[in-house]
Amino acid sequence: MVCITIAGCREHKAPFTATILCYNAENLFDTIHKRGLNDSDFTPLGAYHYGTSIYNQRIEHLATVIASVSDNKHHSFPALVGLAEVENNTVLQSVIAHPLLSGNNYQFIITHGNDKRGMNVALVYDTTLFHVFNAKELPVLKPNGKDTLNTRNILKVSGTMSGDTFTVFVNHWPSHRSDSNGTTGRLLAATTLMKELEQPALKNTNFIVLGDFNCNPDDSLLKNYLHLNDSGTNNGLKNLCTGLYAHGKGTEYYRGNWNFLDQVWVRAGLQTHTAFGGLKVINSKFLTTKQGAPKRAFLGNKYTRGYSDHYPVLLQLTQKEKPAP
Repeated sequence: MVCITIAGCREHKAPFTATILCYNAENLFDTIHKRGLNDSDFTPLGAYHYGTSIYNQRIEHLATVIASVSDNKHHSFPALVGLAEVENNTVLQSVIAHPLLSGNNYQFIITHGNDKRGMNVALVYDTTLFHVFNAKELPVLKPNGKDTLNTRNILKVSGTMSGDTFTVFVNHWPSHRSDSNGTTGRLLAATTLMKELEQPALKNTNFIVLGDFNCNPDDSLLKNYLHLNDSGTNNGLKNLCTGLYAHGKGTEYYRGNWNFLDQVWVRAGLQTHTAFGGLKVINSKFLTTKQGAPKRAFLGNKYTRGYSDHYPVLLQLTQKEKPAP
């Protein structure tokens, strides 16, 4: 089931630029245990002592991150925010209602997948820029093609911006720890995603594929199975993070190495006036430790008052004015 919240829309005249943020929020739970979910640690009496004060600060931190990448010149916040590791509607409602964001016409769509802890992916969107007309979640299927994997579903959202159609896929693929034999979970997630990307109905659509893929741009799964790189060899689908990773950039720092797990892939449709511009890692000082790594929210089961163990990435999208008929 996909939960959609919708508000009134207004048309935005071209030309315009917009930004798209991709961020793993690191264990952004509410404080209430849900029956059937392994989320008891993130409650006031749980291992993380996750009470109201921690919850409120975590909401403020996510709102701060989103607000921090706004374009001060044009007073514009991100048009789209793809999020991983968010639990439910309650969390996202708190985020978009925060005073830093409450004036920005944000609404959201969130999945309700099969992750044992209840973690989901979501798309927060500015209703004055992105006009949603379809949304669904894609369960990651086991090899038998029937049973679903205990992981996050992929979120697919279609909408229009300034007359062009965009289909956005928000991902959080299984981690190495959750795989019994290495890449099985990610391979199944990749298969699910590519099956949808190859639908004939999406032939002329702009794709934005983003999220935490739990592998680097040079991973054999992306290079050999998806044939994905920065040259767009797979039907024009480009990984915008390949060059940054090759130059030592990353979004997660683990055991002395930078990993670029949070990625953005794009494809401009055949009939489009969209240009996908620069992608950058947001490694602002307030998000960074003295050692130069992301200032994570938790270390073990201790709350560190940080933001996330991942950096966000930001994409700029430009749509040129369409020629007169």
